Amino acid sequence: MKERINKFKYRKIINYRYFVFTALIVAILQFWLLRSFYTEQVFKMPDDLFASQKDYPVSELTLNMPDDGSGPEDSLNGDTDAGGQEIQADPEDVESEGPETNNSSLLEGLDLTGVQKKIVIKILGLLDEDISYGYETFPETGYPTNNIWISTDLISVTLNESGYDITELINQDMIDHKEDYPMDIKGRNTAVKFLDFRDVFFQEQFFKRNALELPLEFDQASEDNDVLWQPGDIV
Repeated sequence: MKERINKFKYRKIINYRYFVFTALIVAILQFWLLRSFYTEQVFKMPDDLFASQKDYPVSELTLNMPDDGSGPEDSLNGDTDAGGQEIQADPEDVESEGPETNNSSLLEGLDLTGVQKKIVIKILGLLDEDISYGYETFPETGYPTNNIWISTDLISVTLNESGYDITELINQDMIDHKEDYPMDIKGRNTAVKFLDFRDVFFQEQFFKRNALELPLEFDQASEDNDVLWQPGDIV
């Protein structure tokens, strides 16, 4: 009886060792297969992802935004209508009551268009507001309705209150030129109207596609220095 028990224990030990040995062999084979087929892939954002689609000369520094009826109510100084007549903005339309009126006094003596004045006055007004950095979504309009903003809201809110709703502009541009926008960053193929215009990548690409890109170096001898980097430009 004792001998039979010992044989049973011995067979049990042998079976256990066989099991462990087999498991080790299988693990080694799996490791060898994985190592044989493993290839390292490095994904890098293209350097020219946000390269300008158009090479504008420095002398052409006037951007005419499309007028679909939703633009600013007042006209822009220096712009022309369909008949080629120069349009002048009424300063009284630019200055409004309240803190903006006080800020507008800082612009006296500057040769700015009506939209430039609106942008600068709005930015100066934001300096006095209690705004905190944080990300929240606003599904009805996309624009923040409280004092929790992200960095791109500074641009979108300012332009919106100056007469340009970039929610519509960016959304339509993304629909028409989806291949020019890094949609893979968000892992989707369709534009989301009230989210995308607040995204840094999409907003930057929109301006790369539709705005004039200014040089980053100052040339003292350039004849264009008097028109470079005007109030209202986006850095």
